[in-house]
Order: sequence, then structure tokens, then C-alpha cells
Amino acid sequence: MDSCICTLERRYFSCIDTLVVTSREFYNVHYTKFVVKEKLFELPNVPDLSAFKGFERKTTGEFTIGFIGAIRYLSQMRLLIDASEKAGVKVFFAGGGSVEEEEWLLRSTQGKPWIEILGKYNYTRDIKTLYSKADAIYSVYDADNPNVRIALPNKLYESVYCGLPIIVAKNTYLERLVESWGVGVCTSHTSVNDLAACLERLRDDMSLRNRISDNCFKRKNEMDMSLYSDKLKNRIQELFGTNCF
Repeated sequence: MDSCICTLERRYFSCIDTLVVTSREFYNVHYTKFVVKEKLFELPNVPDLSAFKGFERKTTGEFTIGFIGAIRYLSQMRLLIDASEKAGVKVFFAGGGSVEEEEWLLRSTQGKPWIEILGKYNYTRDIKTLYSKADAIYSVYDADNPNVRIALPNKLYESVYCGLPIIVAKNTYLERLVESWGVGVCTSHTSVNDLAACLERLRDDMSLRNRISDNCFKRKNEMDMSLYSDKLKNRIQELFGTNCF
């Protein structure tokens, strides 16, 4: 089946003028087999950050880790639950999933007063408030999954925009980018002890958090989808003329 798909891809991708990807690693791992680099266009997975207008960072209260997004990769959700208990930090989960996943989360956090379950949210209305509740953002997924190893989540851009450390899984493209930018910390996606140590370090090392915040500020202007959409528009106009819009 894989060979058939590759044959079809090779045939159809030979006809394209531009390949748009949300992560360069998608190209490096797979599409480099079918598409010349000159046709590559990176369009980062930057959400509409106008919803963050007026955002103010949390400055008081207990150190809190925020998980904001779809409830999935339950092993990594369990990892955060267990590591937060070991490290003695607060956690909130905001987001929905399937009925089974939401019920699992409620069961798994029952009787754990340091964990708050906020449920589903409206992005435009609620996202700014959710990020203002967190001191760091949890974005650890199953790095054994090939897609996880190369994808870039929108939480990367949201956390940078807000100046908050992002916690990501080792052995991923996301890890390489976070370390290169200096905007977060990396942990094993299976080790409670490793994650607990990361949580404690973030909580206790204010100089680390300040460095991350400074690095986020340096990149904040890059977290603007209009920069990339304008470049894509220019690319399309180069291909098809200025009257295509």
C-alpha cells in the first residue's frame, strides 16, 4: 500500500507549482522525495492572535502548568497528572475530547485538588483568559508517533506570543526549534521523574523563566499570520499573475 501511495504522490506532485507545509520537517522527512526545494513554502500554524489583545501574564499565586487544547494522547495527560503531584505544582486542563477521553480525565483527576478541569472553551472568547492563568504551557505528546515527531502545534506560537515557557517532548522537531529559540524546556514523553524535574526547575529558577520570556519577546513580531499570508499571496501572484485575487 505504501509503495502505491508513493507512486501516486510522485506522479501528482510532479505537477504542483508550490507545496505549502506548516512544518519544514514534513518536507525534509517525506516531500523532498517528490518536490524540489524551490517549490516549498512554509506557512506556520499560527492562529488568529487578535484574540490575545490586552493579554496580561500571571504574576501572582501558585506556580501553575496549563494544558490548553484537545484532550488526547492520554498517556501524556497521565504523565502530567503524576508529575505535577511529584513536583507539587498546580495544573489545569482546558479543552474537550471524545466522551470517553473527557470521562477518563475526570476519573484520573478525581480527588486531586491541585488539578482543575475547565472543560471545553470558545477560542475567541476564552483563550486570553486561559493563558493568563498559566505560568508555563504543557505541549508534550507521544513522540513515538511519527507525525508528532515532525509537527509544530499552534501552542508553540501562542506561548511565544504570551512570553510563557512551553514544555515539549524530546526527540521531536519541536524540541529542536524550542531549544534553538530558547523558549521552553524539553522532557521525556514517558518519564514521570524527568517531567517532574522540568516542572520543579521552571518553578524554582526565575532566571530561567526570565531568559525564556526575553527570548519569546525577541520573536513576538514573527507570530503574525499576515506576514506569511502576504508572502503566500505574493508567491501565488508570481505564478498566476496579479489578477488572480
